[in-house]
Amino acid sequence: MPLKAGTTLFFHCWTINSYGNVWWYVRVEGTGWHGWISDANLVGTSVDENGDGQISFHQC
Repeated sequence: MPLKAGTTLFFHCWTINSYGNVWWYVRVEGTGWHGWISDANLVGTSVDENGDGQISFHQC
């Protein structure tokens, strides 16, 4: 699924493949689409969506 600039993603977890590349398991806001995306394809900022003052990511 091609994503447009400005698309909001919800990050569930990350992993590193055997080549040392980081991959994220994400969900696209407003859709039922979810899947893996390479870190190399991501540009943008993280947002504290629940307002607790923390942004944390977990390994899958």
